[in-house]
Amino acid sequence: MGWFKFDGKDSREFGLQVGHIPGIPVPVRSVTEHTIPGRNGVLHTDNGSFDPVTVEYEVWFRDGRRRIVPQTAHAIKAWLLSGSGYRWLQDSYDPDFVRRAAPAEIDDIENRFMLHGRTTVRFDCDPRAFLLTGLVPQAVSNGTVLFNPYSFPALPLLKVTGSGMGALTVGSLQIELTGLTDYIYIDCERQNVYRVLGENKNEVLVSDGAAFPVLAPGETAVSWSGGVTGVEITPRWWTI
Repeated sequence: MGWFKFDGKDSREFGLQVGHIPGIPVPVRSVTEHTIPGRNGVLHTDNGSFDPVTVEYEVWFRDGRRRIVPQTAHAIKAWLLSGSGYRWLQDSYDPDFVRRAAPAEIDDIENRFMLHGRTTVRFDCDPRAFLLTGLVPQAVSNGTVLFNPYSFPALPLLKVTGSGMGALTVGSLQIELTGLTDYIYIDCERQNVYRVLGENKNEVLVSDGAAFPVLAPGETAVSWSGGVTGVEITPRWWTI
């Protein structure tokens, strides 16, 4: 039987098994339609993104002779429905990837003779499937060439160490850094610079135009100079 993990907990901890192999969600490209009077059809503007997808599991659990189906159901609901915002979702059918998923929707749980429970769990997910190994920080050498194996540009998390002024070059983009004291994080997806969460350091980054690097499909060189002494990259490789 299959399993899934959500928010750091495993379905098997609750005796929850996936009864059927789930379908593979396919995202829809996000476009804006424009209607022009007197012209047949519509024009489409590509928004450069994909709509969310739904990941669905048909699940069941068994309590044997203990007859505690309601208690197990309470625990499962508390796990899958509590909190807000995206958490990581992983399953045994595509274990090398994870998705960002919101708290689940759960159908009413069928209670069979107080011995078995059965329901369907649905997660509203970010359309991207992130490679697990791409979520691990990796120290790189000056001049390292990274390779994005997928067709979609990745928005990495960079940790830059150093002091004073320096420059970081990722692909064709050069970022000037000033006022480094020990380290900063550059979150290219959130377009934010900080030292620890809540301590804004956007003033350290000095750049004209696009200030946040992108790891395009294929090769991207990473180098630095001046007061920069090291770089650690979490590439966040993803596909759909």
